[in-house]
Amino acid sequence: MNDSTSKPEWDLNTFVWVNEKKLPGFGRLLESWLNVHRKYCAGISPELPWEYTERPQIGLLSNAAVLVGGIALEEWSTEKMSDQGKKGYGRNDLWLRLCPPSNRKDYQIEAKHARLDLRNSVSDSDQTITQTMSEACRESERSNPKNGKIVAVSFLSLRFAQKNTESLENKTHELCLHIQDQNRHKNDLDAIAAIWLGAEDFERSREEREQIAKDWTNDEVGIIFLASRIN
Repeated sequence: MNDSTSKPEWDLNTFVWVNEKKLPGFGRLLESWLNVHRKYCAGISPELPWEYTERPQIGLLSNAAVLVGGIALEEWSTEKMSDQGKKGYGRNDLWLRLCPPSNRKDYQIEAKHARLDLRNSVSDSDQTITQTMSEACRESERSNPKNGKIVAVSFLSLRFAQKNTESLENKTHELCLHIQDQNRHKNDLDAIAAIWLGAEDFERSREEREQIAKDWTNDEVGIIFLASRIN
């Protein structure tokens, strides 16, 4: 990790929506998740938390639960069904008991990660989102429901490799609106959250990196979190 002495406060855009009837406690969890990302950006700038793939993202969500009084267990062994329908054992990405501690707020989370290129069309991104959520759902359906509510999660890192950032904010806004609109019709998501840099701060993060290392490029703008309860 870079130990840069320049640690600016980023002006981060955020969004959270949760169906608390299906995911009780997730509103507070995701507000904490946003704060974990804010702290990371402020403390390890110009390194950004959404550059990482699935495993670190699970860790950041685990941190978020603990910071609001919850309990978290990552990569634990549990009973699962095989593809042939036989009982066996496998690893669950994350188990949570959210605050206040009660089994009503126990969750087994299976997560997948993908990258969305904001230069692509919304329909292209939609295909990636659908595929990633489908993979998370398939893995979640193998879990044992005795250990809590089962939730499929997708972490979607937003990329923008183009030098000219004039279209960046419109592209990001368009994608977020599309996800919300799709969910109004399909009703297949129970939580949506996002955090991302505006164009001005994105350019500044690129400039800071160039000052540290010419080949340390920055194409990651932010991340979207999607969740769907399975059982």
